[in-house]
Amino acid sequence: GAAAIAIGAKSTLEFSPHLTKGVLLSAATRQLIFSGGGSTRDRMGEGGFNYKRIDDYSKIKIHEWLGASHSAYNWYASNDGGVSSNNIEKRVWIPQGTSVSAVLTWLNRGDYSEGQSLWHQKLGSGFNIYGFSPSGSYLGGSFDYFDSYAVFNFVANQSGWHTFWINREYQRDLAGDLTLGLVVNWSEM
Repeated sequence: GAAAIAIGAKSTLEFSPHLTKGVLLSAATRQLIFSGGGSTRDRMGEGGFNYKRIDDYSKIKIHEWLGASHSAYNWYASNDGGVSSNNIEKRVWIPQGTSVSAVLTWLNRGDYSEGQSLWHQKLGSGFNIYGFSPSGSYLGGSFDYFDSYAVFNFVANQSGWHTFWINREYQRDLAGDLTLGLVVNWSEM
């Protein structure tokens, strides 16, 4: 249902499963709290869902980075005009007083994951996301070794260009392509 609504509103999502996942995660109403740690987590995902948050695409900003290999990440990080050559940097204009969800998603090769015997090394690549206000204040971030997405939510205390840094935490699968997407979704409170 929800994926069909998202794809119906923006047909390019049909061929971008990582971006579709990002749009859906950005419409979550709350993050689930995990009980246990490591491989014993009993819940997965972000929980709840607000269809209205995927209905207005003027409030959803989508950015995508693709490459024939993961070395493309280094090129994007060095040539994005940002202050760090280790992070991909993206700026998004967000109005004050809005509830914002920033979602980073990526794809991992299934045959890489299946070949790994250690549960904590199932993903071929891992990324983190950090957010900064227009004045440069740190807003938060998301860091996760177990999922192929990272989500963090915040309230925009000022209007302006918010900066998001995407950091590659690790790269184990050297044969995989780079398929990375950032979805920033905001709504009035």
